[in-house]
Amino acid sequence: MAGTALAPLRLILMGIPAAVLTIRPILWLDGGPVMGITAVAILLLPVFRIATSSGLAAGDPGLDGMARLFRMPRLRRLRHITWPALATALLPALRLALANGLRITLPVELPGGRQRPGRAIRSAQTWLMTDRLFALTIVTLLLIAAPEALLGRPDREAVRP
Repeated sequence: MAGTALAPLRLILMGIPAAVLTIRPILWLDGGPVMGITAVAILLLPVFRIATSSGLAAGDPGLDGMARLFRMPRLRRLRHITWPALATALLPALRLALANGLRITLPVELPGGRQRPGRAIRSAQTWLMTDRLFALTIVTLLLIAAPEALLGRPDREAVRP
């Protein structure tokens, strides 16, 4: 029911260009500390909505019905049936969210950042400090690669024979 009601909102959020959605929090929140979090949340909400609904749909209804028939306790059913189905969809979504969250945060903070990485990057660009700009770029890439390596581990292990 809620998924059907929120479907138009998801379509709107996915249809609006990312630049528009990142500029809105800058204008509305005037570069405050919540600005980056709001922009990332707005852009990644549809991703998690789709991942959650596909994860719930991936659950085997026959398995859940059998667990109910044999009166399996609710917490045990949640742990052994529902969570694994959700994990198959949410882990890739979490990997995507972490990588895109960092990619979104930096452009949002470039015009609106006061004391955060956005300010450091902007000043390095303004004063043509290429060594500092390259160092900040490498740190950003490492911040994106670290969660990707940690969260991608189950996928790599599942592929091995």
